[in-house]
Amino acid sequence: MDLAGREYLLEAGRWFLLQPGDLPSAVHEPKNPLIVFACHFESLSPGRYQNEVLCGVCSESLRRDAEIAVQAYREGQSGLELAAAMLRQMILRVIHSLTREHRGSGRQRLDSLAMEISSAPGRNWTMTEMARVCALSPPHLNRLWRKAWDMPPGQYVIRQRVLRAITLLRESDLPIQQIAETLGYNDVFFFHRQFRRVAGATPRAVRLGASVPSLVA
Repeated sequence: MDLAGREYLLEAGRWFLLQPGDLPSAVHEPKNPLIVFACHFESLSPGRYQNEVLCGVCSESLRRDAEIAVQAYREGQSGLELAAAMLRQMILRVIHSLTREHRGSGRQRLDSLAMEISSAPGRNWTMTEMARVCALSPPHLNRLWRKAWDMPPGQYVIRQRVLRAITLLRESDLPIQQIAETLGYNDVFFFHRQFRRVAGATPRAVRLGASVPSLVA
């Protein structure tokens, strides 16, 4: 499914909470059709999760409730009341889980992403990719990240690359160009410029024992 310029995998058990203005488009394999269950409702707090794509995977209990609601709906008029009641409960549970996630684990998602970046700084960490990992929109991720680390996500990635480069320069005999390539730089001169701006010294100087600011050391 394409939504807000990003692609999402559609699979059994995955849910999306679409908001006014969302314009999703999707395809599936005709030989293996995907059964989609959808309902429309009005929120009492519109715009609460503005600029975020809300999605997740159904728990086993939520999936069972969905199956019961679909079965009741198919029974016709006699099952509509039960189906509506089940849907209300499902929606309330999803919204409750979102509220709890925003209150308690928003920073945990950022911390988890920070750990991923520090463990693989050479990965192509675009804003889109980082936002996907955190299940946030790029603008929202940028705001939260700046608040948490006093710098934009892209700058954090550069810092982690420089940190890894410092380690490799001090503890390995790898050529500087190979270190740059390992960290995702196709242009070794660009690597030199970014490294010197952050570390305050050239890669060669660090290899020869030059000290670096405590901020990155």
